[in-house]
Amino acid sequence: MIRTIWTQESELVLDLIFEPIDETTPYRFEKDESSLATRAGTEVGEYDMAVLGGQVAGDRVIGGDFTGYAGDAGLRGELIYSHVRESDQRDYWRGVVSLYYGFAAAWNPYAAIEYFYNGLGTDDPKDYVERLSESSVQRAFVRGNAFNLGRHYIGRIVQVTPSAWWSLQATTLINLIDGSIQEFATATRSLLENVDLQFGINAGIGPAGTEFGEFSAEQVGVEFRSQDLVFVCLKIYF
Repeated sequence: MIRTIWTQESELVLDLIFEPIDETTPYRFEKDESSLATRAGTEVGEYDMAVLGGQVAGDRVIGGDFTGYAGDAGLRGELIYSHVRESDQRDYWRGVVSLYYGFAAAWNPYAAIEYFYNGLGTDDPKDYVERLSESSVQRAFVRGNAFNLGRHYIGRIVQVTPSAWWSLQATTLINLIDGSIQEFATATRSLLENVDLQFGINAGIGPAGTEFGEFSAEQVGVEFRSQDLVFVCLKIYF
């Protein structure tokens, strides 16, 4: 990544990112699989504003983002349009707006709520598998640019710190199309100044035919449910 900063009355930050890759052959460059994008940002009043554009894995993208305040709460938003390289598949918008706040109270509670519009997805659960079979959607999933198949989501984060040794966090993602829920919760215990022990669970909640519950026989031929995950992680900082 290349970053350039101009400073006069205000600051202009320009980021340029180039990712030359070939997904099938190491140390080679394939234009349709590589990415080249730029982002230009500056301050407008109390807000940080930016626009971006370029090519990501062969898809042309354009968009922007902002970060600022709504009263005492933090406010941010992002919007991006992807023009896919397949002429027979549809382009899509994706956008998110979130509100977050840290409370001056015992345990230092922090809360955030977020709405996510995922134009890559569909508003009919019966079309999840068909949508995922399209090459433009598969490409976004493989590259880590997409993770969800629904159209509308609400996310929320709650975090508290009962003591200097413990931190608790719960992240909830709700699919507003089919009502299913993905819950990710962690409890982190500081053992030493540079050693943390984390306990976590990642679980899907919902009936058959939903994204976070299980795919139904009508969708994929058999009932298929992603396994819930329980884990313990030891973190050592150097």
